[in-house]
Amino acid sequence: MSRPYALAFLITTLLFVASVFIEPPHRFYIWIAATLISVVLPLYLLRLGRKTPAVQTQIELSMTVTASLVERFGLFTIIVLGEVIVGVVHGLAGRHDLHWRAGGIGALGMTIAFGTWWLYFDFVSHRIPRRGTMWVYLWSYAHLPVTAGIAMVGAAIVNVVEQATEPLPVEVRWLLVCAIGMVLVGITLMIRSLRPPQTGFEQLRRLSQMVIFLVAIVIFALGFSTLGTIPLLAAIAVLMLAPVAFGLIHWIKRIEPSS
Repeated sequence: MSRPYALAFLITTLLFVASVFIEPPHRFYIWIAATLISVVLPLYLLRLGRKTPAVQTQIELSMTVTASLVERFGLFTIIVLGEVIVGVVHGLAGRHDLHWRAGGIGALGMTIAFGTWWLYFDFVSHRIPRRGTMWVYLWSYAHLPVTAGIAMVGAAIVNVVEQATEPLPVEVRWLLVCAIGMVLVGITLMIRSLRPPQTGFEQLRRLSQMVIFLVAIVIFALGFSTLGTIPLLAAIAVLMLAPVAFGLIHWIKRIEPSS
């Protein structure tokens, strides 16, 4: 089972080294190819395991998700969330004159970061996925759009803060809404892959998935709007906090009868 990994890692390493000597945009194509090799590798092993019993046994062992592994995914996610915070700080630090608009945009950017943190750690983190290879693959692969989207949000926030006194460029608007949409869709997929919760919480989980997915659609639709920078960020912040409030309200209703 280690041979495909060793070969894939060797190829991707050589591709990244070779990209140093190649000018953009062709360099970016090489990065994409190297990344795709790493992403497709586990899927190839899954297919290989169906033909080779020894490999299948190793795959089943590696698909046993422990609380420690869940914690590591959560740790990686919160590290990437720091990119949004860094984006806000970097954007403000790059301005020679602090303006109330820049401060407001920075505060809203921080609110979006906190909203992302709440959604992931309230609905997904510290929960083990369902048994079965496909569920584990869905849970682990869903972290890709979440972490990539968070990094994209950080990049968008830098541009938003730096251009606080100017109209928001269309490309920055779309980068922001698409990145947040990726994060929310990834969280929805992860919720679907988690083990069934305690009795009585299954309906709440399904409703939470629907609410988060609907919020993702509405935020994506904001890309077509003509809202200014601050109204756009305020709308996104409110929408992202809506699922958190929804879950909190239903959780309080659930524990009230028992108390």
